[in-house]
Amino acid sequence: MPGRQYDIELGLAHGGQLRRQVTTEEHPDEIHSDPESPTMESSSDPHSTPSTSPSRTVPGTPPTATPQITLEDRLNQLQHNLSVVNQERETLLASLKSSRRDAQKADAALRSEIDTLKRTSEKNSAAELRGKQKVLALQEAVKRAQNATKETEEMALQVESEVPGLTKRKEEKEAEHMRMKAQADKVRKKRCSLEEKERKKMDAMRAELTGLTNKLERLGGKREKLEKTVIPDLEEKLRSVAQEIEQEEEALANLEMEEQPVLVLLGDPAPSKGRMATLLSQPQLNSGPLPIRTDQCTRIMDNPTIPNRTHSTTTHPHS
Repeated sequence: MPGRQYDIELGLAHGGQLRRQVTTEEHPDEIHSDPESPTMESSSDPHSTPSTSPSRTVPGTPPTATPQITLEDRLNQLQHNLSVVNQERETLLASLKSSRRDAQKADAALRSEIDTLKRTSEKNSAAELRGKQKVLALQEAVKRAQNATKETEEMALQVESEVPGLTKRKEEKEAEHMRMKAQADKVRKKRCSLEEKERKKMDAMRAELTGLTNKLERLGGKREKLEKTVIPDLEEKLRSVAQEIEQEEEALANLEMEEQPVLVLLGDPAPSKGRMATLLSQPQLNSGPLPIRTDQCTRIMDNPTIPNRTHSTTTHPHS
């Protein structure tokens, strides 16, 4: 747009930045058309070269009488400058690459020469180093041998001084061994006798266990026989006894029902109709046979003579 400032970066050369500010001028008819349009100031870089742009134009002021350069001419000029700078940059890059290659070649040559010198020095010093190591190893071996000899002599003297005490201790240990052996023989014999007794006892217990097992089997057979034959007979007998008891109780209840109105009449010579109705309506007169308890049935089963005793003791009150 006319009347605006633009920053155009051309390129880099040795770390420097070329910057140029281009200001387009407004047409005289458009000077007052946009009086409040702001102007763009060129960005300042602390590491860049100072800008060589002309003085900025303030909107609303008439342009100076300088020869006007069209935008196409300025663009052509800038493109030309850019091509020149690019050529210089390529030339510098090529020279930099060639100098870098030369430096790398020189560095490689120096390193190879240093390696050669190092290998030569190592070859020459390897034999000397091996000789020094052998001498040191021999000296160390001699020192160890001398120390071992001294230690062996000291140990031999110490062992010789301990021989009498060890001999006495050996005799004591042999005597103690004989005593312990005799005690062990006694304990062994005692243990054998105890083991024999225990073995006999175990055999007797096994025989007793076998007899008890056989007895238990016989008792089990008897129990099965009782469960199959005797118990059903006893149960049948118990049922018959219970039936007889029920019959006897019914007979007794009937007798009581017959006797009670007679006694009442004997005690009251002129009973009223209400009195007779009360006597006849009592629960004990109309009740059925008494229930049989379990403990009575158990006593009857334990004592089979109860039915005979019942028949013998039960008599008619009017007989």
